[in-house]
Order: sequence, then C-alpha cells, then structure tokens
Amino acid sequence: MKIWTAKQLHSFLDGASSDSNYALWLFYILTGVRRGEALALRWSDIDLQAGNVVIRRSLVPVDHRLVIGEPKTNRGRRQISLDTRLVEELRHHRYRQSEERLLMGPAFRDQGLVFAHPDGAPLRPEQVSRWFTALSRQTGVPAIRLHDLRHLHATLALAAGVPTRVVADRLGHSTTAVTADIYQHVLPELDREAANKVAAVVFEQPPEARAAGAEA
Repeated sequence: MKIWTAKQLHSFLDGASSDSNYALWLFYILTGVRRGEALALRWSDIDLQAGNVVIRRSLVPVDHRLVIGEPKTNRGRRQISLDTRLVEELRHHRYRQSEERLLMGPAFRDQGLVFAHPDGAPLRPEQVSRWFTALSRQTGVPAIRLHDLRHLHATLALAAGVPTRVVADRLGHSTTAVTADIYQHVLPELDREAANKVAAVVFEQPPEARAAGAEA
C-alpha cells in the first residue's frame, strides 16, 4: 500500500483541476469507493439535495465485455454521505455532461451513468487506471495505483478521528476487523492520541475548581 502525503495530494488536485475527469478523481478520493463502483454509478443513485450516494452496482470487465453486477459483499451495498464541495463538483459535472449530450445529438447513448464517455458509453476500468497513472506523472506526484486512492481516503479519515466503524461502513468492509487489519499502521497512533486525550480529561482541573482556587 502506497499513498500520497497531504502535500502530494494537493499537488495532484491542483494539476488535475482542468482534467475532464476531475470529478471522477475527486469522487474516488472523497468517498473511498472501489474503481468499478464509481464507474457503475447512475445519477439515480445520487441525491445531490440530501448529499448522499447509494452504492448498489459495480462495473467489471469480463472477457473483453463490460458487465455491471452486484458489489463484492453484502455490505458493499451502502449509502455514503457526500461533502458539500463534492456535491458542488458533481453539479458542475452533470451540467457539462448535459452540454456534451446536446453536442452528440442522436449519437448519445443514455445509460444514466455519472461517469461516462461523451457519447454516454461506460468507461473501461483499465483505461481509467491508465489515465490516472498518466495524470499522476504529469502532476509530478509519486506513482500509486488508482486503488490506492481508496486507501488514501481511509487513512485520512482515521487520522482525522473518524471512528473505525464509520470508515468500515463507507468502504463497504464486512467487519471493522477487516478495516483494522488493513489500516493497522494508522490505528496505534490514534490509540495513543486517545489515551492522551482521556488522561487530559482525568487530570486537568475542571473550570469550576480553577475558579474556586482563584477566589481563595
């Protein structure tokens, strides 16, 4: 598992801001979904008003064909909250997609996909991975796999203090044990931070005691 530092992530996002697939890269980073889950996403799965998305399908290549099937596990079917900046970017993305649809005219094949070719056809997962690799090189950040954006999301969430149960639910893991096992490199530091926070509460003099001492 290799992930970017915060500085490298910012460099990538700055360089990718004008890329036609910027909304897709941002979606991977801010949701932690699997590659095929994003590519199978339909607009009917997203509620921009409420700020959430339901993951219910995954797109995978089978014998040179693209097949949309069920998520990998039962917990793979899940609802994920979206932050306001991602919602805004998805609104822009939908508007640009509508413009492309008008330009394509009868050639547009409407499948309701959120991330697709200008003619509405689904994106091939391996092609998306190649685009990501090329863009990473152009923006000057270390080469990582597209799947590592999923690890990046989880690591950032755990480091920000998001509970393991919540991270597991967002990733679609079957149990928190799976999440803890994969991200055990992050959890010890969080455990130490938790210990220090608890100790601070136990040993720090409460405000009312400090006030009483000052009056005395």
